[in-house]
Amino acid sequence: MEFLVDSIERDGEAYCVRGACTHGKIDIGTIFSKAYKKIKRFSNNQVESIRTENHRVVSLRVEKIIAYRHSLDSLPQGMSGEIYLVGEGGYNLNTEDTLASE
Repeated sequence: MEFLVDSIERDGEAYCVRGACTHGKIDIGTIFSKAYKKIKRFSNNQVESIRTENHRVVSLRVEKIIAYRHSLDSLPQGMSGEIYLVGEGGYNLNTEDTLASE
């Protein structure tokens, strides 16, 4: 599963990360284990992912999911929302990063 980061805010011990689920489904309790930046190429109105860089190890657990002002148990692929994360490595997240799990 993957989550594309649009913005990050510190919320006490948690990180409020806004973005979109780009692959798979994200559930409460999911643990993201890596973060990286996808490098994309744009041509002929198409986007192609050509490589990843800036790989980092994280251990961030999904504590809460909010979408359209509603608390959800999961965030399906293609849906945007806020995920609240606790754990290690949140300080190292940047906009346009991708969070993923093994």
